Amino acid sequence: MPIPVAVQSPVSVVMPPLLPPPGAARLMTPPLRTKSVPENVVEICAGGLLAAYFRVSGHTFDRKDPTARLSFTEAQQLHVITAVDNYDRGREGAESEWAWERWHGTCEPREVLVVRESAPIHRWMLDQLAIVRSDDRVRVGYVTRVAIGGEGELGAELQLSLAIRLWSARPAATTLLPLSAAGSNDPPLAALRHDDSPDDKPFLVLPPRTFNPSRVLRSLDTGPDRRYRLTRLLQRGVDFERASFEETS
Repeated sequence: MPIPVAVQSPVSVVMPPLLPPPGAARLMTPPLRTKSVPENVVEICAGGLLAAYFRVSGHTFDRKDPTARLSFTEAQQLHVITAVDNYDRGREGAESEWAWERWHGTCEPREVLVVRESAPIHRWMLDQLAIVRSDDRVRVGYVTRVAIGGEGELGAELQLSLAIRLWSARPAATTLLPLSAAGSNDPPLAALRHDDSPDDKPFLVLPPRTFNPSRVLRSLDTGPDRRYRLTRLLQRGVDFERASFEETS
């Protein structure tokens, strides 16, 4: 009598998913594409708060407290140049150091998507302050993407592309003096003030390591005396801090 033999069903083999080769991660990220809006020429420069102050105000930042006493040499020099309107001894150097780079792409109210046309002048990185000029209007924001163009991406092969997030309010350059304990000689700070807008509450853009809760900064600009008490750190970039404030008497 034949002995029955148990027949096993075939075992299904599950293959592990294929992993991308090293270095292919960047190719799998969503490409940066322009939107269906007209492209135009956009000028951009970097340089932190000093560059932003210069490009927004039209003159270089004076690191000295205007209320401080002048030395004899400074007083003599000021006497000589009083007849020269809008004299700015640092303008020539600032125009060279913080020159505009020429880019092209889209510049919308809150977002810029561009590729560089001109020779490189500045180095770009994420969360870096960026000053943008388009249609004779200067605005400020920060870099959200840096990429080298390739197939399916914005820009030609090896062409640098940037995405920049703009703050909607019009920036105002201001000189601020920290009010510290007696005997402290804190120098004035270059800063930008953005007033209330539909997208953001008022805030200050300050140099790195400036924010301290309840720290008070006094404006040295001409006009009414204005003092800002820092209330909250909103953002920390590589070359700036963004903080909310309340005005105090």
